[in-house]
Amino acid sequence: MQLSTTTENRAALGLYRKLGFQVVTERQTALWTPWIGRPTTQVVLARSLSPGEENPGGGLGAAPPAATPR
Repeated sequence: MQLSTTTENRAALGLYRKLGFQVVTERQTALWTPWIGRPTTQVVLARSLSPGEENPGGGLGAAPPAATPR
C-alpha cells in the first residue's frame, strides 16, 4: 500500500510512520503553492499488507492472530 502527504502535514507523517509506513521518495512540488504560498516537499510512503511480512507498526497488514482449536 502506498500513500503520500507533504512535509507540512507533520501529524499525518507521524501517524503513517507509527503504522509502519516507510518513506519511498521525496520530491519538491508546486502543487500546494496556491494555498500555502510556496512549493513544498511531497513524501511518498509505503508498506506491505501481506501477512507474515514484518510490519513494525502492527495495525494494517499485521498477521492475524493464530486460531484457537476448539
